[in-house]
Amino acid sequence: MNKSGRNMIDDEVKEAVRKRFYSGDTNISVLSEEFNLSRNTVRGIVKNDPVRYERTIACVRQKNADREKKRKNEAAKRCRQQRRGKDQDERSRTICEYFWRMKCVDDDYGRYSEYKTAERFGISLQDVVETLRTDPRYSELEKYREEVIEKKMLELQEQNAVSMSKRTCLSPEQAVMLNRNAYDLSQDGKRFTYSLKKWAVRPADLPQSISASWINLAKEAKDKTKAEEWNSETEQQAIGNDDKPVPPGGGKKKKKKHRHKKK
Repeated sequence: MNKSGRNMIDDEVKEAVRKRFYSGDTNISVLSEEFNLSRNTVRGIVKNDPVRYERTIACVRQKNADREKKRKNEAAKRCRQQRRGKDQDERSRTICEYFWRMKCVDDDYGRYSEYKTAERFGISLQDVVETLRTDPRYSELEKYREEVIEKKMLELQEQNAVSMSKRTCLSPEQAVMLNRNAYDLSQDGKRFTYSLKKWAVRPADLPQSISASWINLAKEAKDKTKAEEWNSETEQQAIGNDDKPVPPGGGKKKKKKHRHKKK
C-alpha cells in the first residue's frame, strides 16, 4: 500500500495500531495480521513518530535479549543440576560400596566402618550416615545394632556387677565377707542368706546362702543382733518410764576406794 493508500485508512485504526506497537508487547508482523494490513503499511504508520518508534524498537530488542539470556541460563542451570545429580549418585554409590566392603564384626555394636569411610573420602561422619541411609540394607543394620545393644544391657542388668570372684579368685566365703551387708544370719545362727533381693539382683559370684562356719563372723553377727535387741528394749523402757535403761552386764560401776598410805 502506497502513501495515498495509507491516507485512506481511518484515523482510529492508525491510532489503534500505534497504541499497540508502542506498548512494546507486539511487533509489526502481528499487527499486520491483526489489522489486515501489509507490513510496509504498518511500518509507515508507526514510523510517523520516529523518536518514539526507535525507542520502542530498542526496548523490544532489549526484552528479547533478556528473554533469550534467561532461557539460556535456565537451560545451563538444569544441565548443571543434572550433572551434579549424576555425580552425587555416583559418589553415593561409591561410598556405599566402600562401606559394605569394609564392614566387619565391630559394626554390629557401633559405627566402626562409618568412621573409616569418612576418613577415606575426607567427609564428615554425618554425611556418610546420610548417604548410607539411602540404602535399605543400612536401615536393617541400624535396627540390628539397637537389638544387640538392648540385649547387652539386659545381660548387664541381670549380672548387676562385674564378677569380683573371677577377677580376684575369691572363695564364696571371702566374697560373702566382702559383701557382709548384703547377708543376714539365720535365727539359728547356722547360715548366711542373701537379703537384698527386693532392691538388687544377686550377682552371679555371690552365693544365695552359705554356712556360717566361721566363728568370728558368726559371733560378730550374733553380737550385732544382741546389740540391736538391747537398743530396742532400752528404747521401749525409756518410753515407759523416766528411768535410765540399765545396759547388760550390770548397773552403775562401783567406785574403787583408794587407800592412802600413812606417812
